[in-house]
Amino acid sequence: MLTIQQIAELKQAVKTEMARRSGNGSLASFSGADWEFTIQPESGGRVLAEHGKKVINPLLEVADIPGLLLVEGITPGGRNAFRCGGPHPCRL
Repeated sequence: MLTIQQIAELKQAVKTEMARRSGNGSLASFSGADWEFTIQPESGGRVLAEHGKKVINPLLEVADIPGLLLVEGITPGGRNAFRCGGPHPCRL
């Protein structure tokens, strides 16, 4: 399980990497404002679904990662998949 601090650090690393990938099949859109946290992680706070979505889903655009599932039913490419979210991850 990731801590709030680790989520914030991973988010920054993902944003930087997505902005860097601007060649064939650009992922730069994942570094834009739509992918910023609207609720910032706070020390001692909970990791929210938004945090998972905006960190995990861009990673899954790059590669399949064993044990990671898309968050909130958003598929790679931004298509809506099954209605899911809350405490249960989507299984696509």
